[in-house]
Amino acid sequence: MLPRIIIRIFVVQKKIFVMKKNKFYLLVILSVCGFTSLNAQKINTKSGNMDFLKSEKEFNVEFVYDGVTIGKKNIAEADFIKEKVDDNNAKVAGQGDKWLEDWTSAKTTKFPEKFLTLLRDEGPKGVTVHHPEAKAKYTCIVRAINMEPGFKIGMSTIPAKVDFEISWVDSSDKSKVLCLQSIENSPGSQAMGFDFTSSSRLAESYAKAGKIVGKYLSSNVY
Repeated sequence: MLPRIIIRIFVVQKKIFVMKKNKFYLLVILSVCGFTSLNAQKINTKSGNMDFLKSEKEFNVEFVYDGVTIGKKNIAEADFIKEKVDDNNAKVAGQGDKWLEDWTSAKTTKFPEKFLTLLRDEGPKGVTVHHPEAKAKYTCIVRAINMEPGFKIGMSTIPAKVDFEISWVDSSDKSKVLCLQSIENSPGSQAMGFDFTSSSRLAESYAKAGKIVGKYLSSNVY
């Protein structure tokens, strides 16, 4: 009888140890995610200031992707596209071509739309954001520096992340940068898990960045 009791005590203690161990790992994961999330909330000013915009009631927004790299290995976009198209077409004929259509379209539709929606929602009231460009005196150039598309396979998910460079320029001379800013690791995933495509996850990264810029303008400029 005594050995059975000892065995049961051992089993219970082992379960408690495993639970504590799992809880520890969970806390570590949440801490890392929390740190990344907090880091992503921030807009960093690298040079210049935003004084020029304080009296303005409108500005343009432009989106550029020149020189963007993909993933942790900083793969050139052209190489990334070729790999995705070839892999998808090898699995199902034409699937890679559809992927390319979605990727190309997203850069002029999903990404800008998500960014602008959150920028306008969180930004200062009474200030008009133009896209495409109008005759506003200043332009905000949103440049993607690095995109991590993430992935979603079944229950396994890694959110997208995008590093941005935000250049505020004189619309009449865009080489004249008045303020240079950056946003790092802007996270992207959909709440209900309907983010099965690279473009849908990255679009949420753009939404997050638009929200960050809007809040920054409301709190620090206007």
